[in-house]
Amino acid sequence: MITKAKKIYEQFVAVQSPKEVNLDSSTREETSRNIQEPTSSCFDEAQRRIFLLMEKDSYRRFLKCKIYQDMIQEPGCNSGSCGAQKNGKQYNSDIGQMLPLCA
Repeated sequence: MITKAKKIYEQFVAVQSPKEVNLDSSTREETSRNIQEPTSSCFDEAQRRIFLLMEKDSYRRFLKCKIYQDMIQEPGCNSGSCGAQKNGKQYNSDIGQMLPLCA
């Protein structure tokens, strides 16, 4: 578990890591301490912070972007023809291609 936790930290949490996520310094430091003796919850605070940021900023901006709004207004979209259905929610298989257009 130590090796995997450090690998995740080096890829996503460390300052200037290849896929650095947006975290405040105190959360980053807490996560760094947590991976010294990792448990299944060593990234919980970082995960919570990232989720809150997405919920308050990125995801709301995505929901309001014109291309997404246009897509959900298409006839038949609500009936399941605009994406795959998972757990009763709609997921568009091409949604990743739309994200840069919503920035």
